[in-house]
Amino acid sequence: MKIIHTADWHLGKLLAGIYLHEDQAFALRQFFLFVQREKPDLILLSGDIYDRSYPPVEAVRLLNECFEQILLELKIPMVVIAGNHDHPERLDFGSGLMEKSGLYLRAKLSREIEPLVFGDEFGRWEVYPVPYADPAAVRALYEDDGIRSAEEAMSRILSPIAQKIRADKEAARR
Repeated sequence: MKIIHTADWHLGKLLAGIYLHEDQAFALRQFFLFVQREKPDLILLSGDIYDRSYPPVEAVRLLNECFEQILLELKIPMVVIAGNHDHPERLDFGSGLMEKSGLYLRAKLSREIEPLVFGDEFGRWEVYPVPYADPAAVRALYEDDGIRSAEEAMSRILSPIAQKIRADKEAARR
């Protein structure tokens, strides 16, 4: 299994009053060439796809073009999770439809994180897509006033996942 992991694209970034659109478009063209050359089984894009919750139209178009090239031309699946700069509701739009093209968007935090299952000639593998987890959101989701830090929030989310993985490993040994 070959995975390319990337994050923090911050599309739509404004730096010192200048949009970085052209630079970001160039970087994504280079990324596409890299992906084309490496031919991974999966791409993980882990958060902060956009620089802010309401990205400029050009940034949305740029992301769309990039996804179309990777998913439709190269036929490489992508798992994309939201970061703290991304708007979960906006990023999640059409996620069910997009899965048919190999784009697995996970923008909204849910109580149960279901694995995405992939396979290749070497076997089956799972990806647990956990989007950005603000401690206050995790506290409300799990109704647990004891969650105060990012570490506690992530521990609460990952604990049942780790338990499931251990149980699956134990069952496979039998």
